[in-house]
Amino acid sequence: MDPVQWHSEGAGMKQTLLLAALLSISPLASAGVFKCETPAGFVYSEQPCAGNSRQLDFHPVKPSEPVVAPDKTMQQLEQQSAAQKKSREAMEKSAADNAAAARKSRCAAARQRLDIYQRQVRVYSQNENGERTYVDDNARAAIIENARKEAESNCDS
Repeated sequence: MDPVQWHSEGAGMKQTLLLAALLSISPLASAGVFKCETPAGFVYSEQPCAGNSRQLDFHPVKPSEPVVAPDKTMQQLEQQSAAQKKSREAMEKSAADNAAAARKSRCAAARQRLDIYQRQVRVYSQNENGERTYVDDNARAAIIENARKEAESNCDS
């Protein structure tokens, strides 16, 4: 027997066996589901029970909403992601703007304190009774030093 001929005969045999196997499986794939009543309650089985069993008929349920195509779903997800990114960027910009405004305000206040306390005039404040309270030289030096540090950390130049 020619090896090529034997091989082709074997292939035909394999196809026949495969077809026979598929035909034998098909009844199993279409097996029904039976609902049987027992003393303990209802039982579901692939085999019919005693005389009180009935085969259940399953019908596919059509969805009430149209099924969204995968491309449309991906497009929606990408749009949501882009919107979230834009919102996050806007929040970050707002926070940066607020921080810059607060820094500018602290800089202006520190420079104003420096300007007032570096003058050679006596500096005072009024208490709740309307009396003047003058700042001594040690307190003035401490206020000037703190204002310089605050100006250095908050001012650009």
